[in-house]
Amino acid sequence: MSAAGEVRGGSASSALGHGHVTGRSGVRVRGARVWRAVRWYVGALLGDDDHARYVAHLARTSPGATPLDVGEYWRERHAHTARHPGSRCC
Repeated sequence: MSAAGEVRGGSASSALGHGHVTGRSGVRVRGARVWRAVRWYVGALLGDDDHARYVAHLARTSPGATPLDVGEYWRERHAHTARHPGSRCC
């Protein structure tokens, strides 16, 4: 390693596998990653991909069955939740 922190074939950080981006572009990249993570988390809490998972499950377990469209799926899901409250608080 030289005084500049270089290792054969690149910098010390890339040799260590860190690959950190510095400066304004690094802030933007990290900000974008954080934003995507927050969107994923909130979407998972709200059930954004539930219909797609339902369709995939139905295709695996009942080939040839016609899946409910998105509106029907959510109406049925909410009706089922109302009929079977389980351990909900309200």
